[in-house]
Amino acid sequence: MLRSNNLSLRRTLLIVTAVLLCIIIPFSLLSSAPFRHLNGWLTSSATPEPAVRAPEPEVPGTYDWATRSSFDPVRQPDAGNKSLEELCASFPTHLLDEIQPVLKTGHAVIDSRLKLQLQSVSACLSNLLIFSDTDEQFGGHDIIDVIADIRKNFTDSHPALGAWRNGRIARGDATRKQGWDTDKFKFLPAISRAWRMRPNRRWYVFYEADTYIVWDNVFRLLENFDPDELQYFGSPSPGAPGEWFANGGPGYIISRGAMRRLVEDDWNHETGAYLGAKLMENNFNFVASDCCGDSTLGAVLLKRGIVLKGLYPMFTVHNPSGIPFMNKHWCQPILTMHKPHEEDALGLWRWEWGHRELRRPLVYRDLATSYIDFGNLTAREDWNNMKNDRFDAEVPGDSYTEDPHQSFEACGRACKAHHDCWQWNYHLRKCHFVRALRWGLHEEPGLAMFEANEGADDALKEWDIEDLRFRAGWNTEKITRWMDERPCGLDDVRWVTPSTKRIF
Repeated sequence: MLRSNNLSLRRTLLIVTAVLLCIIIPFSLLSSAPFRHLNGWLTSSATPEPAVRAPEPEVPGTYDWATRSSFDPVRQPDAGNKSLEELCASFPTHLLDEIQPVLKTGHAVIDSRLKLQLQSVSACLSNLLIFSDTDEQFGGHDIIDVIADIRKNFTDSHPALGAWRNGRIARGDATRKQGWDTDKFKFLPAISRAWRMRPNRRWYVFYEADTYIVWDNVFRLLENFDPDELQYFGSPSPGAPGEWFANGGPGYIISRGAMRRLVEDDWNHETGAYLGAKLMENNFNFVASDCCGDSTLGAVLLKRGIVLKGLYPMFTVHNPSGIPFMNKHWCQPILTMHKPHEEDALGLWRWEWGHRELRRPLVYRDLATSYIDFGNLTAREDWNNMKNDRFDAEVPGDSYTEDPHQSFEACGRACKAHHDCWQWNYHLRKCHFVRALRWGLHEEPGLAMFEANEGADDALKEWDIEDLRFRAGWNTEKITRWMDERPCGLDDVRWVTPSTKRIF
């Protein structure tokens, strides 16, 4: 009987011990976990992990994703005749509960760049944050001076902020250089302010007033990544040796997990109290000594163990007029572009509403075949389509005997006979071939930049007005045949994998 009681007692003690262990161990792990929930936001008390650079394949790959548009209706064929309110009624605003757009601008470009943004790319963003170098209102939006978030003993210490301190930035009479010198001080405070105002969003999309964003494609992309991992997407630019950062012009996307790590010093880990823009203050001297805010941000992210995932050409530094439409810019979805001209910022945005598809994202081919319509381009005067990928026509060539430099027409005939010429430009009595499809842009008679650099301006007086004109042509028959052979169907879409080998 006694033995039976002892066995029962032992069993009871074992059960009680097991229950206590099940309670105590998880609780102790929770109390020392790297992320603690405080006042609705999360902060990390963990030491940042070192940046891990996995070896990149020599040939970057693609994802095999099936994506769907969240717009409803997906397409509006008569978009050109609709108001902003009518178009925005089909924008998937519910996604903005988890995706936070953050637009960085400056007082000097409010009336030009920001106005275009609010009439196009940013028109439907009900939760838009706009950060700048001056507190003001524009177009019904509050614009926040994020430099003011930095403590005064820091902002008073650096001469580059003189125009901001003495009010020249706010008055609009600062020089362009002063505006540029001030700009780099916005990047890190923008991170802190975005989290402070809109904490715990899954994704933060940072962009400039001259960035073009295809929101439908951005939404499709982000569905396929974990926001609580350390994600930093953009178009790679070289920083310090062996380091890469996302070029600020096309914008960049930072995940919730990466944002938490960046702002961890902004908050008291015990009470959740906001301590100020510590991310900026802890890196102030580094920012002040570097040239640019986007490179500084990339370096700070890397120091925190967050490596850039380069998604060029989906993020591209090109605008529609400069995209080199060939295999590397063809079946890839377009996420962002940089510095579209005014007519493109407005016209492309409305065109996009009429060409969206449910299961297939907008790809570069769509711009080439529809928006630009390369197959039907005709010769243009005062048009420069040779800024890149040009080479001088040879005399004589392997496939032609006529001197291509004698006239615009001869230049065109020679181009059509040359295996590597897709378009041509005739300028200063010289024939230039171009080995890629580039739309180009209007340019008044004068010298091209490369010609000025070569000293042609010394002989400017030798040219008459007709010589100084830029005359552009396209081999439309060859271009149409090439485009028709590459239709970019649903199975051909190339969502590229992250790479810093595939760069601009």
